[in-house]
Amino acid sequence: MKIINAKCPGCGALIKPNLGIGIVECEYCGSQVMFEDEEETNGLIAGEIQRKNDYDKERAKLPKAPLPKYTPWCDSGIRDHAMDWKDKSLEAAMREVTGIKKGDIMLSDVYKLTRLQLNEKGIERVDALNELVNLQSLVLESNSISSIACLTNLKNLTFLNLYKNNVTDISGIAYMPLLNDVRLDYNMVTDLTPLSELKYIERLYVYMNRVTDVSPLAGLISLRDLRIDFNPIRDISALKDLKYLESLNIQQTDIEDLTPLLKLKYLKNLHK
Repeated sequence: MKIINAKCPGCGALIKPNLGIGIVECEYCGSQVMFEDEEETNGLIAGEIQRKNDYDKERAKLPKAPLPKYTPWCDSGIRDHAMDWKDKSLEAAMREVTGIKKGDIMLSDVYKLTRLQLNEKGIERVDALNELVNLQSLVLESNSISSIACLTNLKNLTFLNLYKNNVTDISGIAYMPLLNDVRLDYNMVTDLTPLSELKYIERLYVYMNRVTDVSPLAGLISLRDLRIDFNPIRDISALKDLKYLESLNIQQTDIEDLTPLLKLKYLKNLHK
């Protein structure tokens, strides 16, 4: 009995059929794929389950990321002071977060924050956020930020989202060792070197930037999901040892040679 197609004809993603269903819709692009009968559909499911089990066993060998370390204000040993926001839009946004409409916002008022989301606030400078050392998640979508070089104290960050800014300098990321998920899409980044030591990162999106060299990603062995599409990249040989990579998007690049991907046995979603 023949499987008519096990990969999506629209985007090339691996189809994951449901038990007993002969026509399956691709979860990525909506294309439909037909399987001849229930027996072969179930066989493909069994293969996918085995692949996942093998994958999980292999990933279990990777070093575990340390947990973020929260420091209460009373144990910080820091002298309290009024925050100098250096950016009126950031100050206005933090007044919304704290509910402090007038007067100074003190460091002790914001020190406890572990998550911060300031989308579409017109922010240009984020220097003052460097004092919020308990932050674990920082989301700054759709602002006008050009640099995060100043963010050298955010060592507890596990999630950083800078989607749709004007970022060119990401050097502060080199001081964020626990990052697991980084979104830099729709910026003007050219140099990925600050990402090179992120040994716990599993998801990285840098699509729609100005990247030409992905060699700084060569050692990011924990990566599962990588988007480098819409960049003038030609060479992806640096990705050949990312053996846990499951999803890779290289659409709208200058990449022609895909042989570096041949040994990536767990790569199931390749968008090109």
